[in-house]
Amino acid sequence: MSQAGWLLYDGECGFCSGLANRWGGLAQRAGFSLAELQAEWVRERLARNDKAADKATTSDELLLLLPDDNVLGGADALVELCRHVWWGWPLWLLSRLPGVMRLLRWLYRRVAARRHRLVVDAAPPEQ
Repeated sequence: MSQAGWLLYDGECGFCSGLANRWGGLAQRAGFSLAELQAEWVRERLARNDKAADKATTSDELLLLLPDDNVLGGADALVELCRHVWWGWPLWLLSRLPGVMRLLRWLYRRVAARRHRLVVDAAPPEQ
């Protein structure tokens, strides 16, 4: 098990796979491992948790599987990831203000609903 958890993405979605390829190194440096939602071990692990199993089978969102088997999805997963990256802290702090998570979840759902029409360059960002 990775130290911070597993970042689970839709391996059948070009947008999701592109983001995982592009930003996966950042997540790994923050202590997360990456895995596709379609991986057999992921399905089995999520099936043990009723709430997580529902998210995994109908998921239109990134999932974050934490070491304690809690599962965060969508904007909640991204905000948690931001908490582990020094330059992501401002977004994490902002998300604590009333109404901000509601807005972030709305924005995430808007992008997720259109993800199959979006293209991400798979080249990693220059460091």
